Amino acid sequence: MLDMPALRGLRGSVVGLSASGLGIVGHAAAGGMLPSAPTMAAATGSLVLLGIAMSSRSWELPSLLAVLVGAQLALHVVLAGSGSHAHGMAGMSPALAVPGSLMLTAHLAAAGATALLLRRGERWLLALVDLLRRPLHAARLSVVDLPRQARQDARHAAPAVTVSDLLPGLYRRGPPLSSLA
Repeated sequence: MLDMPALRGLRGSVVGLSASGLGIVGHAAAGGMLPSAPTMAAATGSLVLLGIAMSSRSWELPSLLAVLVGAQLALHVVLAGSGSHAHGMAGMSPALAVPGSLMLTAHLAAAGATALLLRRGERWLLALVDLLRRPLHAARLSVVDLPRQARQDARHAAPAVTVSDLLPGLYRRGPPLSSLA
């Protein structure tokens, strides 16, 4: 079921978008400026592609945490390098500065909560797909089996009855009926 391309794309996109949103919102909440649109688009697109690539199997908490924490770290580096990180730079209020250990704890807590929500969402999605797949699969089997059953019934049916079979004494001029067919 996980190998369905549309389902894999959906699951991977949700994880990638969640990782990107978590990193960008976390960056802005810590006092950083929002990055430019091209930077956000490139970062989000990369994380969505990574999420899709990793969605060939069911997402478990360790893999979700690895993607979410790794994405936050990567986005922190990218956003700090793009000049949108104001920590210790001009334009940032010292009151907004968050100590390193508190920031790390906040990042890990946000990644953990997001991973739990994503894992639960994936379980619900897979249960819904399975629930919808059962009647469709049964209907598809019955439609596929119908022609096969009809062919088997035709093979075992009684042979066709001709007029000469019903009226053996009837003489007909011309070629036998079987040669006309």
